[in-house]
Amino acid sequence: MLLTSCDPKKNHILSKLSADEYEQLSPHLELVTLSRAEVLFDANEKLQSVYFPITATTSLCCFEDGSSVQ
Repeated sequence: MLLTSCDPKKNHILSKLSADEYEQLSPHLELVTLSRAEVLFDANEKLQSVYFPITATTSLCCFEDGSSVQ
């Protein structure tokens, strides 16, 4: 499904930015479509992107023993 008309301000974090803050960030926003259960990054991997979900939820919980729960 292609979501070409999604409003980034539907994301709870982006919606709380001031108009000036959003204006500075908006040229760097890119709409991407991800598959269900797609891994956004692996542990100890350097982050390349930050995701602001609009129509989805992401989750991760890591424990001291290295295990995790989604």
